[in-house]
Amino acid sequence: MTVSASSEDTLSIVQQGFQAVAAKDVDGVIALLADDVEWVSPDPTGRLSWGGAWRGRDEVARWMRLVADALDDFSLVPRQFIVEEDTVVVLGRERARVAATGRPYETDFAHVVRVKGGRIVSFRGFHDTAAVLAAAA
Repeated sequence: MTVSASSEDTLSIVQQGFQAVAAKDVDGVIALLADDVEWVSPDPTGRLSWGGAWRGRDEVARWMRLVADALDDFSLVPRQFIVEEDTVVVLGRERARVAATGRPYETDFAHVVRVKGGRIVSFRGFHDTAAVLAAAA
């Protein structure tokens, strides 16, 4: 597949987001988001403070603070970026230690990120919620 200029731009924006997360640069992440961004973090049980759907830059900033408070040594290591038009699927490895319990977890992740007009308009994260919940218990 040949990558078009818009696909390259989309990929670059998503990669910038991962760099900002790695640098713990909340403002850098927020600057990449559309005003009405939709951000979904899995938690089918409702037990994780950061689980659920968040809308808008302010709510995503709040989500990021909740994650920072709840998880120590948090890291996302992207291994593959798959680009199709305005969507990037990122496959990688996530690890952290739950602050409240001191228990670590490690899981593969898949993130689906859509970009329009040079901004991230949606993020959907997928990981092994059972591993996270076990570390939080």
